[in-house]
Amino acid sequence: MTWDWSPDGKKMIGMIPLGEFAIAVYSLETGKFERIVEDITAVPSWLPDSRRFLFEKDNKIYIADSETKRTKEIHSRAPERIRSPFISGDGKLLYYTAHSSESDIWLLDVTQNP
Repeated sequence: MTWDWSPDGKKMIGMIPLGEFAIAVYSLETGKFERIVEDITAVPSWLPDSRRFLFEKDNKIYIADSETKRTKEIHSRAPERIRSPFISGDGKLLYYTAHSSESDIWLLDVTQNP
């Protein structure tokens, strides 16, 4: 399932379901897939350098290198749930959706006095 083209137009990134889901890169030059991050169902997004990408796992944002396969946590906002991180075209702005649940319990006594 392809999700994003690299800015240089040479690769695509997405999720591949071989056993467990993984983030994989497809090279248009070689015609091959390469699994980068294992056991994950995330929507990856390329950075402007066409080498690194962002993804979300366990409500944290990670950056990964498609060549070294190293990942690093870069952002968390516990207890909010983070989804769909993306970077602007110039690489200067990170944006994502965040969800937090708040609930207030109100009690109202509706009994009437005679």
